[in-house]
Amino acid sequence: MKALVWISGAFSLGLYAGLIWVLLNNVMPGANGQLPPDLQILGYTPETLARFMAALTPEARDALTGPVRLLDTAFPLVFGVFLCALSWRLSTRQHAWSRMVLLIPPVGFAVMDLCENVLIQELVAAPGPMDVSTAVLASEFTVTKFLLLFASLVALVATWARGRRPSPEEATE
Repeated sequence: MKALVWISGAFSLGLYAGLIWVLLNNVMPGANGQLPPDLQILGYTPETLARFMAALTPEARDALTGPVRLLDTAFPLVFGVFLCALSWRLSTRQHAWSRMVLLIPPVGFAVMDLCENVLIQELVAAPGPMDVSTAVLASEFTVTKFLLLFASLVALVATWARGRRPSPEEATE
């Protein structure tokens, strides 16, 4: 499990660095410096998303549907594995069912991120006017993704802190 934590962590970091590089160098300059929607922690309105889409140059649109799509599909999967593996590794002193519950937020994060990505790709590729209901749903997935990421991180810190305390058996020795 330790190797899985390190490998998935390093791979996640590499994927995220590549994703940020493409966003900073190709997408944001081609969107008049606007932040991509899936990085807006508090979500976005259909109007905000429409402005982002309208500002996209053909090169930025190609970056979104090419390298960003590939990197942003691999990243949540690998990062979800990292969060799950780390949660599992840190929770060895907990009951098996408690350990399983700790996996729900990271798995939820990965699913929400993937769903959000599909919706944003659908909006980017769609000809004509933007579908407002898809934009609203994409924003809801974005907010939920960040809430689940936050829950995962809080659970990891709490699990780590709990693991550092002596167990009741160790305290009585």
